[in-house]
Amino acid sequence: MTEWLAARAVPLASLDPGAGPAGLRPLKAVFQGVRLVGLGEATHGSAEFFLLRWRLTEFLIKELGFTTLAIEASAAAARAVDAYTAGGQAIPARRWPGWASGR
Repeated sequence: MTEWLAARAVPLASLDPGAGPAGLRPLKAVFQGVRLVGLGEATHGSAEFFLLRWRLTEFLIKELGFTTLAIEASAAAARAVDAYTAGGQAIPARRWPGWASGR
């Protein structure tokens, strides 16, 4: 199993949001014809899972044209995301410090 996974792993140069789609382009073939993608994590609160999910979500929207998202979030975070997507209101970095720095 380890060999199978290692042969198919796609290394990422960066987890930083906005790093661009280049490192994720091999996934286009994986997502060919897919209409529903579920993104989970092994723990809640680990920065690496959050950042990878951010990158994958950005890739699905910008590169593959996904238009609908359903997310698990607290009520406060969901309202902030809704405000941003509905009207472009920026999420203040001081409210969620990790969002601005990626940490």
